[in-house]
Amino acid sequence: MEGVPEVSQYPSAGGTKALREAFVGYMERRFGVGLDPDREVIPASGSKEAVFHAPLAFLHPSHERRGVAYGTPGYPVYERGTLFAGGETLPVELEEKDGFLLPIREIDPGKTRAVWINYPHNPTGAVASLSYLEELAAFCREHDILLFSDECYNDVYSGEAPPSILEVTKERTLAFVSLSKRSGMTGYRSAMMAGDEELVAALKRMRPSIGTASPGFVYAAATAAWGDDAHVEARNRVFTEKRNLFTGFFERAGLRWMQTNASLYLWARVPDEYGGDDEAYALRLLEEGILVAPGSSFGPGGGGYFRVALVPRLEACREAIERWEGLLR
Repeated sequence: MEGVPEVSQYPSAGGTKALREAFVGYMERRFGVGLDPDREVIPASGSKEAVFHAPLAFLHPSHERRGVAYGTPGYPVYERGTLFAGGETLPVELEEKDGFLLPIREIDPGKTRAVWINYPHNPTGAVASLSYLEELAAFCREHDILLFSDECYNDVYSGEAPPSILEVTKERTLAFVSLSKRSGMTGYRSAMMAGDEELVAALKRMRPSIGTASPGFVYAAATAAWGDDAHVEARNRVFTEKRNLFTGFFERAGLRWMQTNASLYLWARVPDEYGGDDEAYALRLLEEGILVAPGSSFGPGGGGYFRVALVPRLEACREAIERWEGLLR
C-alpha cells in the first residue's frame, strides 16, 4: 500500500528519479553500462507500447528517407509502428543459415532511416553475439541510421548472458528493456528506453502528448524489480527446466529445432510428413490440447516452423509432452 498515494495525481512521463536510478543500477550490474538517469533513460508502459510509439518521434511521411528495416519472421509491432508513423516498411527475411540474425548486407542505406533488431529473438530464440552487434552498429554509424534494439528477453537465459547493444554504443541508438519477461510483470506494463541523449530527449518531448505514463504504484513496483536480481535467477532456473524438457522430447521425437539457451521460445521444423504446412501441424496438435504458434503467423520466412512458448507451469509442460509423445506412437 506504500506505493498508493492518498491523493491521486497525474503521473510524470519521465517517471520518478528512484525508478530511473534503479534501472541505471541494473544496467551497470548486468551489462557494465553507465547511464545518466536524467538524460539517457525514460520509462514506458511496457515495451510493446514503446516499440509502437518510438517511430512517431523520428519519422514523418514527408521525409525522403523514411524506411524502417526489421527482421521477419518477427514481432509484428515493428511493422505496425512504422506504418502508423508514415514510414516505409523494409522487412528483411531471416534465415536459419544465418542463425536468424538480420543480414546487414540486406539493409539498403539509401532508404533506411532506422533498423530494429530483437535478440534474444521472438520467435526463434536466436541470440546475437557482441561481434555481430559491433558490426551492425558500425554499419548504422557509417550510414547515419538509427539503431533500435528490442531487448525484452535479455534476462531470460541459461549459460552465457546475452549482450546489450549499449555495451557497444549509445550513439544514435536506443535499447528497449522490459520487466514483463525479466520479472514476470506482464500486467504491470513497465519498461525502459535508454541510450543516446538526443534520442531520449526527442522521446521526452513526444511522450507527454500520448498519455502513456504509468501510475505511481507501477513506478514503485518497477523500482523494486529493477533493484533485485534474485527473483530473475529463480525464474531462469524454471525456464531452463522447461527448455530442457522440450528439447529432450524434440531429440527423442526426431524434431529439428533452433539451438538456444535464451528467450521464452523454442523454434522447430514441422515434421516432414506435413510437407512444411505449419498451420496444419499446429491444428493437429491443438486437437490434442497442445497449443503452438505456426511459424507463418510471424511473417515471411516463418513458414514450415512452429513456436513453443515456455509459459505454462512445469506440470502443464510435462502433460503437453506426454500427449505429444502419444501422438507419435
